[in-house]
Amino acid sequence: MSPKRKLVRKIQKISQKLCNNSSPIMKEQSLWLLRCFLITRRQSDWINAGFVLPTVVMVSLVVVLLTTAILFRSFERSKNASNVRVNEAVLNAASPALERAKAKIDQLFKDPRLPRSTPSDFSLTQVIGENISEFTFGDETPLKVVKDFNSTSGIQDEETLNTAWKYPVDTDNNGKLDSYTLYGIYFRTPTSNRPRNPLEARTQPMDEGATGGKCQSDVATSADLVGSQGWYKVGSKLKRSLFIYTATVPITDTTGLGNNYEKFSGNKGFVALEYQQDRERIPLNNNAVLYENDLEIAPGFGININGRIFTNGNLLTRQSGTAASNTIRYYLVSSPKS
Repeated sequence: MSPKRKLVRKIQKISQKLCNNSSPIMKEQSLWLLRCFLITRRQSDWINAGFVLPTVVMVSLVVVLLTTAILFRSFERSKNASNVRVNEAVLNAASPALERAKAKIDQLFKDPRLPRSTPSDFSLTQVIGENISEFTFGDETPLKVVKDFNSTSGIQDEETLNTAWKYPVDTDNNGKLDSYTLYGIYFRTPTSNRPRNPLEARTQPMDEGATGGKCQSDVATSADLVGSQGWYKVGSKLKRSLFIYTATVPITDTTGLGNNYEKFSGNKGFVALEYQQDRERIPLNNNAVLYENDLEIAPGFGININGRIFTNGNLLTRQSGTAASNTIRYYLVSSPKS
């Protein structure tokens, strides 16, 4: 037993004896003194009472909140990583459509059924529209895009677009086709008397010389539109813009499809791409000589030619005799001696 407790026991015994042998007044006073002594002795313990429980509760609360925040952040990072992978997959699936469309554009402008002059919107639409099977790959399905913008009865020809296709793709590389890639070629140009619609080229062709930050006078505008052919006068050339739009969408219903199709599983993503290609033509008035077949220049008394010579065949040039007057001279338009 500690010395303090022994002291308390002795005080209690002495106080008991005093209480038993004293008057009631003395008993009350002795009890009051004893109570004050005990309270004074335990006061130091009461000062620290109630400190441990709030501290433990506060520390526990901080730990729980911190753990919850870490778990929430971990789930968000995992979700973001999954979305990035899905976006990359659908982007890789949509990108090959651009190459398909560019190959079809090259085939269209090389088609012998186009007029030898600068082809118009009507000529391009007629060639690709009437021979759509020649511009469709084996796994593709032709589509028709319709947009009613005239608010008239029935759908007009200019409110339909036939240069659109779709083909199935496998985005997760499991051997099952789970998405469709859709793409279209937009090349029609409106006349200046109405705004553009969603089935036409979105903007005019770009000007390579307008990259200096200053507005130049030869940037293509609607006023530079050459007739109704869809070509713009940009500098010394004729240009037209062609747009390709492509997107990959997931398959949500396999009804009527083969066994090699499946519903898209996992996070669904959507990526749309826009590609602009400008085609250009050099006007015929930029050529001093324009010839379809083999061209032979062999004058008997000499000749001076100012400007460019164009021929779809061979160019043969010679002079007759040795006299200076029989010399053939070619000059650039910008030459001082031109």
